[in-house]
Amino acid sequence: MAKSLIRNTINGRRYGFIVPADDVVAGTFAAAALDGEYSIYLQTGESGTETEAAVLEYTITGKNNAGAKTTFSFYAKPSVTENDIHTALIEKTFNGVKFDEIYIISARSVIG
Repeated sequence: MAKSLIRNTINGRRYGFIVPADDVVAGTFAAAALDGEYSIYLQTGESGTETEAAVLEYTITGKNNAGAKTTFSFYAKPSVTENDIHTALIEKTFNGVKFDEIYIISARSVIG
């Protein structure tokens, strides 16, 4: 099945979405239904491997000396250790909180 990416610019904002159609049908749809400027990109092939890479999903909480906290999650390569994360985040500021203390709430393996 053909796939096309439509990039639509309206009032300086750019939007993108995929439609299950070739570039001719996607162009007809865009001309009839979209305002502003648009570009159509046809998918011509796929690359990559069938094997999906495993990553680690970390949830951390950072706390400053005044007691303010913030929590967020991110994905990291499996080779990244808790010490690497601590070193990378200590004394950095996220959401207005300087990380004087870092707590790793969870670390779990995620495939694909």
